Amino acid sequence: MEKMVSKEIKIELPGDLMEIISNKEIMAMLLDKALSKAEYYRSRCKEFEEKYEELKRCME
Repeated sequence: MEKMVSKEIKIELPGDLMEIISNKEIMAMLLDKALSKAEYYRSRCKEFEEKYEELKRCME
């Protein structure tokens, strides 16, 4: 299992937005966005790995 590094961040939002959306909802949206980006980059890496393997096979 990989060791996870975490950082503390501070997000400033307009007051009226905070009245409409709860902290829990904001955290859920941020987490969803972060995981979506991570999955996107993971899939792109896999794509390039597959292309590299195909290129390697062609060169043999």
